[in-house]
Amino acid sequence: MASSRRTGPVGLLEAAIPAAHDFTAALDELDKTPETDAQRRAAILHALAFIAAETVDLRLGRVVRREYETNRWTDDTRIERFQVLEHLAWLSLLAGDVERAWDERQLALTLTLDTSYHAIALIHAANIAGMVGDRFSESRYVTLAGALLLRDDEDALDIERRTALLGFATAAGPAHLETARRIMTLYDRSKPRRTAMLAFESDRRVEALELYARGRVALLGGDTKSGTAALQQSLDLWTRLNCRLRVALTANDLRMATGDARYAGIALDALRDAPQAWLRPPLEHRADDALPLAKLTAAERRVLIALCEGKKAREIAGEFGRSFNTINNHTRAIFTAFGVRNRTALVAQCARLGLLDPSGP
Repeated sequence: MASSRRTGPVGLLEAAIPAAHDFTAALDELDKTPETDAQRRAAILHALAFIAAETVDLRLGRVVRREYETNRWTDDTRIERFQVLEHLAWLSLLAGDVERAWDERQLALTLTLDTSYHAIALIHAANIAGMVGDRFSESRYVTLAGALLLRDDEDALDIERRTALLGFATAAGPAHLETARRIMTLYDRSKPRRTAMLAFESDRRVEALELYARGRVALLGGDTKSGTAALQQSLDLWTRLNCRLRVALTANDLRMATGDARYAGIALDALRDAPQAWLRPPLEHRADDALPLAKLTAAERRVLIALCEGKKAREIAGEFGRSFNTINNHTRAIFTAFGVRNRTALVAQCARLGLLDPSGP
């Protein structure tokens, strides 16, 4: 893959989130930028798009979108255009426009061909594919991203590549568990040695994303205790950093892992300024302690996931190293918790409660 250019604030985790009063100053700087300074203008747009998406500021997002649509993009600024577009896709999701987000992620794929950004574009496209129900494309995109990330097995990787590794770990499904583990091993080997306390906001965001990735992979491997602990740490850090989009995503994962309706409330509060956000419908099913998932043990939740993936009891028993009777007992407990009598009804109930597609991006 070609090496990436670093122009202005590069990458999801490198741009700082300024206070609200800095938005005006940034916009003023954007307006004063000469049209001939295309990369500088694109870098400012990227920073503002990042701020708007992470803080769930849809007003600022609309301003950025207008600037994006009127900007003169050239081949020299296609990576910068991709960076802006990725955050605009998040803003589309926050506005409830999944179709527009799908189109934006597909365009992002074309802009990153033969660049070091293509893997992360594939990962983000996989998220949208999952949301629209295209499971084949979702799995295919993740598989391609994993192959790209593992192709150059280097010890020293830049921030963009390490961010992509973490992104893969957060998007991987059960079929990609081993690849996710290999990628986290590569990430650990490539981490720069820390010589001081984490002092910068960008460092803390990398730390929060790393905890999030570790939590997702642990849950994928069936380690509920470690997974939820890492996700909780990630949530605490995202909250301190005012990354409200990440708070919503992480809290929703914790809701899915634990069945605790409290996390749905946390996610909804983070999305309070986005009433049409794509994630709200499943969160609004949070109700109370009667949420069926809250009645299940960690082992039963693992079996629930396997059942919804279409696996048979004997297959699950072999995969989890448990007896057939144990899996049958778990299955009966799951049916009772959800008030159903068969697998078909269980899957339908999980879909109604928003449990089949937990996080999206």
